[in-house]
Amino acid sequence: MLKKAHVLTHLALLLAIAVLLSMLGVMIPIAGINGLKITFAYLPIMLAGFVFGPAAGAIVGALTDILGYLVKFHAYGPWFPGFTVTTALSGALPVIIYRLFKANENHKIIKLSIAVAVTSLLVTVINTYWLQILYGKAFLVILPMRILKELILIPIQIISLNIVMGIYRVLINQFSSYSIKF
Repeated sequence: MLKKAHVLTHLALLLAIAVLLSMLGVMIPIAGINGLKITFAYLPIMLAGFVFGPAAGAIVGALTDILGYLVKFHAYGPWFPGFTVTTALSGALPVIIYRLFKANENHKIIKLSIAVAVTSLLVTVINTYWLQILYGKAFLVILPMRILKELILIPIQIISLNIVMGIYRVLINQFSSYSIKF
């Protein structure tokens, strides 16, 4: 059992990294609105979920959105609670999907791939709906480009998350008195 101080320290560090990575993201406009955001903030958010559970992933995701908005001083538009919900979802949902599959150790990458792909596509569809609400743009007009972006980025997300999880596991097991299994 991890001590609360260790968990809070790890979650705070993952949150800080996620906020920093969200600030380094690139926004590509579509149809006159900020429609495609490319960032690596998903790495610490999903990592928090896989290491400390879906609730921790959701909290890190939600706080990343809120703190990222405050730090960027609404550079990408107004704060909208829907984006906070979907960012929280991106920290919790992959873990929940991953845990639904009862596969052996040889199928971990397949489980991870399905979890990341389903989460990414679902979050993209929901965020596109939020953009429709905020800006009045036609949902079906901007959705195809956003789905295409996700289909291109999903393999990158899977590979990078798998690498980061492996490195994190090794570092925790090597430098701590507790071990993490995911």
